[in-house]
Amino acid sequence: MWRFNEDLLFLIFEKLKNDKKSLYSCLLVNRTWCVTAVPFLWRNPSQFYYATDNSKNILYNVILLHLSEESRVILKNQGMNNLITETTYQRPLFDYISFWKYLELYILEDVISSKMIEKSNAPILRNEILKLFINKNTKFIQLSIPRYFDYQLHLIPEAKCCFSELGFFHCDVKIDQNILEGLAKICKSIKKITLYITAYDNTDNYGIFKLIEVQKSLNEFCLFDISSSKHESFYKSLEESLIKHADTVQYLRISWNPTTRFLSYFVNLLYLEIHKPYFRNWNDPNNLKNLSLPNLKILKVDYVPLIATVNLIENTTGNLSEISIHCDNVIHYVDCKILIQAIYQNCPNIRISQKGIILIDQQEFPSKGELIKEKKLKLKASARPVDGV
Repeated sequence: MWRFNEDLLFLIFEKLKNDKKSLYSCLLVNRTWCVTAVPFLWRNPSQFYYATDNSKNILYNVILLHLSEESRVILKNQGMNNLITETTYQRPLFDYISFWKYLELYILEDVISSKMIEKSNAPILRNEILKLFINKNTKFIQLSIPRYFDYQLHLIPEAKCCFSELGFFHCDVKIDQNILEGLAKICKSIKKITLYITAYDNTDNYGIFKLIEVQKSLNEFCLFDISSSKHESFYKSLEESLIKHADTVQYLRISWNPTTRFLSYFVNLLYLEIHKPYFRNWNDPNNLKNLSLPNLKILKVDYVPLIATVNLIENTTGNLSEISIHCDNVIHYVDCKILIQAIYQNCPNIRISQKGIILIDQQEFPSKGELIKEKKLKLKASARPVDGV
């Protein structure tokens, strides 16, 4: 009965894993509930992390209490006695660090930078903290590396054990490429890769491409580009790396105008999202023409030219169940007619989410209200004529 009780609680807490308030209340019921709930609360601390001074201090103190005696001596010998004191040392009731499955390095960097220590001592503190997390008894599910991170994670002896079963990987492209190349030798089973471009300086990104190419079953790829510069050569190389996973990738989110017809290889796509940064021009819509996306169910486009959107819709085979079109400009009624016709003719099961506003000249579309109702197209219509109509 005792074992059944714990197993049942585990299933319940698995459903509550994203509900911090409910999980926290479970700690107060009894010992069994507490022991079962704690791993869920500490599995992914970033989920409940708030970058306040109080949060940073609490998290730092918890980490500090888990440091080995050897690490504590090293920090003391480096003059960090204000951080390591005998009065603060007390082994916690739980080995909280062992419960971490999502290693979000930006949080550790945030905590370290919050401590008023000399710049030369920061790498020493970081080294001892990372040695605590990267050990032979831990298997991480997710790894996130922040911008400008240059600590050679892959050189830690236990890194192979920790990251060999990594399923999710996030990073900014502006990190030391040696880290990514090193991880490429360890991590071969990543299912989802998310990249961020916050700044770009045309440096060699061989590490990123290598990490992508060596994965055995990549299922999802996302790229968020908020930089203001153009980097066509980077995107071309990225497309070549992604093509190697055309058979396994089902979810794709890109933030660039395709430089090649690489999407034509992704016949198993279920989800496609294309976001064009508003400050960049769309060069060649023909790269989205005459593709084959027979399994596509969800299509989302932001700031993508209408003709390119229409091309994508026409390349599907009636399986689309959701389309989201975001545009900040008024669409001319002729173009709007082309869009509606493409949806009507190619998407029998569609529901459309319109975040922008498509202005439709109702005199030009006397029966479109009926069509919209029939096909459940949520287009915000306006009787105000579009300029030039």
